[in-house]
Amino acid sequence: MNDTYGRVAGDAVLRTVAAQLCATARGVDTVARIGGDEFVVLLEHTGGTGAAAAVSRLRDCLTGLGRDGSGEVIFSATMGIAVYRPGDSVASLISRADAEVYAEKARR
Repeated sequence: MNDTYGRVAGDAVLRTVAAQLCATARGVDTVARIGGDEFVVLLEHTGGTGAAAAVSRLRDCLTGLGRDGSGEVIFSATMGIAVYRPGDSVASLISRADAEVYAEKARR
């Protein structure tokens, strides 16, 4: 995004994505940008089925944001789920979610 449209446009996209994620997440959930173009949504008290439904809602809220006026795709979002397991750390959760993201990208 930055290389093609410039940093101002890239920053605007990040703000828009963050606003959409925040508006879609529940009040008890936490949305955070963890670096670059990566965001984390911590879904409080949500297991696998609920997390899958949440990811569907989050993905839907971003649909269309990645298209320009002509309908050309200018960015896309890939999401992964990691459900807390006893003994998990933040790093282990993010690592498992990252693995899911990369697996999703490979399926595309």
